[in-house]
Amino acid sequence: ALVQFDQDIGKRSSLRIGSNWTKYFTKSNGFAGRLTEDRYDAFLSFRHRVRNWWLSSLNLREALYAEQFAPFAPSWGNEFTTVDKEEWKVLLKTQLARAYRVPTLNDRYWMPGGNLELKSETGINAEVGAEVRLRKKKHEASFELNHHRLWVDQWIIWLPNLNGLWTPSNLSTVHVSGIEASLKNTFTNDHF
Repeated sequence: ALVQFDQDIGKRSSLRIGSNWTKYFTKSNGFAGRLTEDRYDAFLSFRHRVRNWWLSSLNLREALYAEQFAPFAPSWGNEFTTVDKEEWKVLLKTQLARAYRVPTLNDRYWMPGGNLELKSETGINAEVGAEVRLRKKKHEASFELNHHRLWVDQWIIWLPNLNGLWTPSNLSTVHVSGIEASLKNTFTNDHF
């Protein structure tokens, strides 16, 4: 269930406040019976158009799962419009965020091998990217390229133990980096 309130603040800013409740049900031969879990999230997002070419957002999120709080997760993002023509637009994007991932039901309760002692992954995520949008009468296309870096403490990984049983455990620190690309094409036909 999602409850959300959106409010414009003047012509250049907006505020979003909300909460989310999710109930997980599981039934599998891999568990010692049926499991349920409730997860709650509260969030606040503030977006502000600093200039016509600069949109900035600050997001705050707190989650509760298995009767414990997940790490507080703020993020700050920016979108800079460097070219804004009738038929094309170029955007530069940045984001810095505190990241987390709570152990899943499988991580904790899988039989055999689950680990109830797992800690949540916590980390810092940094992204920088660019997007090019092209517009014609009945055709829109966009290409996006992003570079991300993630520094994670307590990374959850499944590995075999000395008896050959796969079980999850936390690694101390992991550094991940990568590049993502996406291409999107949309054609509009007015004959439908």
